[in-house]
Amino acid sequence: MHNLHAVTDLQDERTPLHWAASSGSLEIARYLIGQKAEVDKVDGSGWSALHIAVSAGHDDVVEELVGSGADVNKCGPYWFGESMLTSLQEK
Repeated sequence: MHNLHAVTDLQDERTPLHWAASSGSLEIARYLIGQKAEVDKVDGSGWSALHIAVSAGHDDVVEELVGSGADVNKCGPYWFGESMLTSLQEK
């Protein structure tokens, strides 16, 4: 993979990190983060990899993203003003 920030799904504007978060692929997420993937980049629906990992229940990926500096205060389109930190605290 030559460009880790490349959009792999033109309709949804998802990056490889979004797909790793969606599938719960911790090792792939770690690799992408290690290669400087943007942890807070949002897709066409306004979802970051962290939003996706939280909503899918992939706690290990959530921990990796948060540990790598993902913004837990970023609001997603379906959180209606509620931050990711609030969602994480409710788990």
